[in-house]
Amino acid sequence: MNIVDYFQQQYGIRLNYPHAPMITSLEAKSNVYPMELCFVRENQRVNKNHMTRDEDAKMIKACAVPPIQQHKQNLLITKALHIDNENEWMKNAEIGVTNSTLKVEARVLQNPIINFANDQSDHQRVDDLSGKWRAGKQFLRPAEPPVWGAYYILANSDRFTDAHFKTFLQAYVKECNKRGLQLSTPAEYCRIENSSRAIAEKIKNVAENNGGFILFITSKTITELHKSIKFYERRYEVVTQDLKLSSVQDIIERGRPQTLENIVQKTNMKLGGLNYSIIITEPGLKDLFGPATLYLGLAMSHPGSVSDYERPRGTSLQYSAPSVIGYAANMMKHPFEFVGDCLYGEPRRDEKVDVISGIVRNCLARFRENRNCDPKRIIIYRNGTSEGQFGLVLQFEIPLIKHALKAENCDANITLIVPTRAHNIRLFEHPIKPSVKSTEQNIKPGTVVDTGIVHPTYCEFYLNSHLALQGSAKTPKYTVLIDDNNLSMDALEGMTHMLSFGHQIVNMPTGLPSPVYIASEYAERGRNLFGEYKREMGRNNETQFTLEKVTARLSYYNSHLGHARINA
Repeated sequence: MNIVDYFQQQYGIRLNYPHAPMITSLEAKSNVYPMELCFVRENQRVNKNHMTRDEDAKMIKACAVPPIQQHKQNLLITKALHIDNENEWMKNAEIGVTNSTLKVEARVLQNPIINFANDQSDHQRVDDLSGKWRAGKQFLRPAEPPVWGAYYILANSDRFTDAHFKTFLQAYVKECNKRGLQLSTPAEYCRIENSSRAIAEKIKNVAENNGGFILFITSKTITELHKSIKFYERRYEVVTQDLKLSSVQDIIERGRPQTLENIVQKTNMKLGGLNYSIIITEPGLKDLFGPATLYLGLAMSHPGSVSDYERPRGTSLQYSAPSVIGYAANMMKHPFEFVGDCLYGEPRRDEKVDVISGIVRNCLARFRENRNCDPKRIIIYRNGTSEGQFGLVLQFEIPLIKHALKAENCDANITLIVPTRAHNIRLFEHPIKPSVKSTEQNIKPGTVVDTGIVHPTYCEFYLNSHLALQGSAKTPKYTVLIDDNNLSMDALEGMTHMLSFGHQIVNMPTGLPSPVYIASEYAERGRNLFGEYKREMGRNNETQFTLEKVTARLSYYNSHLGHARINA
C-alpha cells in the first residue's frame, strides 16, 4: 500500500499533493510523512550555519542590548536568583557577593597616528571618542597593477544592467588611481552564469592569459558561490575579490564613498600593497614596533564533534574534517604588514597545536628573507585557549616553539599572550548616561583595566580597543602565559592596543590585535577551502585524504598568493 492510499484508508485524509517530497523522522528514518500534514513548531533553536546573512544580521540587532539596559538586567537577574550573602549555596561554597557592582580603576590608552603615503601632510589623527580616522590621500605602498577582469552574477530577481556595471567600474578604477593604485580598465568585463563551473572556467581562463586579478559582483541571494570563487582562486593562483551586489548598488545609486573606499583598500592589500602604517609617539613602545620584532597570531577552527567510529586514525582522514590552524605574522619587509596562511591538523579540541614548529620555522624563514636579520623578540597572540588549557600550552607549545628557534639558531625571546572573549565580565562606564546613543554609553576605545578583576597569579588585563557599534561592548581579556622579554604592564597593554590598528581595510581599530584577528580570518578561509575540496572529492568518488595532501593543495605558503594578504 502506498502513502496516499494509507492516509486515505487509515485516517480518511485525501492528500492534495501526492507527488510532493516526503519528510523523514530523525529518530526513525524509516518513517515518512506527507509534507502538507507537517507543521514547523515555534521557538525552535536554529543553527547559525542554517541562517542567511540577512537573518543573522537581524538576530544580532535584536540581541544587541544597550549598556544601560544590560546593567539593569544584570541587577534584576542577580536579585531574582538570590545571588547574595544570604544564599545558603553561596555560604556553603564560601563565596562572598558584593552588595553592588564592583568598581575598578580604568585608563584610556593613547592612540597612534595613522601614516599614509610617507608624507607628513597625509598623517591622520584617530578620534578619541570613536577610534575612527579619515582615509589618506594615497596608499603608503600602492600595489603593482595587474591585468584584470571583472564579472557579475545575478539572480533572476535582480535589476542590474551592463550600464550599471560600467558605471561602477569607472568609479572603482577612478578611486584606485586616486589612491595610487594605477589600475587600467579591465581586459574583459561582462555577466557570467550563476554556476561553480562558470567560475572555474573564468578564473582558469584569466590565469592562462597571464591575468592576476578578478573582481566578481554577486547577488546577495547567491551565497554558496563565494566559497567556489576562493577555492578556484587558490587552484589557479589568481587573486579574486567578491563584492555583494547590494554594496555596488549603494555606491552607484546612493553615492556611498565610504563603501567604495573600503573596497579599494581591500583591493590594494590583496594585490600586495600596504595602505598605511602607524606612528607611535610613546618612547616605551617605539622599539617594539621596529624591524627586530616578530608578531605572530594563532587561531583555531575545529570541525563538529564526531563519533568514535568516525574519528580518524593517524593522518588518514575519512568521514571527518580536520582542524584548521590559521596564523598571521609581520614577516614581510614592512614591520606593520601582516600576511598569513592556514594549515590542517588532527580534528580535536584539546588545543595543542602540534604543527606549531612548522609555523614558527616558516615565519622565521620569511622574516629573515625580507628583513635580512633575526628577530630579537617574538610576541605571540594565541587565540582559542581556555584557562583550563593554559597548562597544555605551557607544557607542549612553548617547548615546541623554543625547540624550533634553537634548531634555526635563533635566540629571540618569547612573549605569549592569550586573548579571549569567552568570559562573563562586562565593563560599564560609571555613571552610564541613559540619554546618549548606545555607542556612547559604552566604554571608550582604548580603555584598559588591570586591577581588581584580574587573575591572582597570571599577568592579566582587559582592553577594549574597539568601538562597540551595537549593544554592549564585550571587552577581550588578555592573559600573559610567558614573558621572557620582561615587558612592563604598560608596554604589554600599549603594544596590544597599537596592534588593533593594523587591519588595513576599515578606518577603525578591531576588537583583537591584528595578528590574531587576521589569523582567525585565515582559519575561517581554510575551513571553507576544505569544504569545497571535500565536495570535489565526492564528485571524483574519493573517500580518503591525508593532512599532508590537504595542506599542500590548500595552503598558500608554496604559492605566490602567500606573499600578500590574500584574505583581506
